[in-house]
Amino acid sequence: MADDRKDFVRSWFPFLFFWVVPPAAMVGAVNAGISRSQLTLVWTVSLLVMSTGCFVNALRSGRLHCALTGPFFLLMACATILYGFRVISLADVGWELIGVTTVVGGLILTYLPERFWGRYRK
Repeated sequence: MADDRKDFVRSWFPFLFFWVVPPAAMVGAVNAGISRSQLTLVWTVSLLVMSTGCFVNALRSGRLHCALTGPFFLLMACATILYGFRVISLADVGWELIGVTTVVGGLILTYLPERFWGRYRK
């Protein structure tokens, strides 16, 4: 199942599309001063794109961290929708909390599992 030739990280377009543009859009949206509903839309779509890229890459190449970050980014997209539409309250630090959790959780799930168990699932 493991095949580094099929890993999206090895190709510049999928890498940019799935994991560079979405976080850049999220940061740009925060700095643009757009409405809460627009921010919710940008963040949710961005996280769904990242999650999709991870799920597809995990299936294509067997990349270990993608099998973990795919569900994590999907969970963060759900948190974004719930916070953005005021279903859950995270006080005045909701966007910051979701953003920091996404970055820190994404980094931990990307680097630690592969450090201990290798880059690709067997």
